[in-house]
Amino acid sequence: MFKHRSVKVLYVAGDTVWYKGVQEELDTHIPDIIIVNGGDNQFIEYGSLIMGKEDVYEVHKAAPNAKVISVHMEAVNHWTLSREELKNFSKEKEFSSNILVPEDGESYSF
Repeated sequence: MFKHRSVKVLYVAGDTVWYKGVQEELDTHIPDIIIVNGGDNQFIEYGSLIMGKEDVYEVHKAAPNAKVISVHMEAVNHWTLSREELKNFSKEKEFSSNILVPEDGESYSF
């Protein structure tokens, strides 16, 4: 969590899936911008190592006013969630206006 009175609150979730600890951080700090690793990368014996589309949706529901940026997509050989699939899912679930899925090299300013 990055907080300073002169900038928006930023939460970098890193390598995690949705669980109670993420919910607690969102409830405590109320971030304006949330960066998640969202490629649903998996190891057969362990399952998901980072967020999949349902996890990203849970983040949105927990912080509906925040911009969610899903990164680390199509980046490693064990990813299972494409950028296109996440974008389509966000449209189906009606949260596409709150999620950004950058292409390689793309950046944002807030």
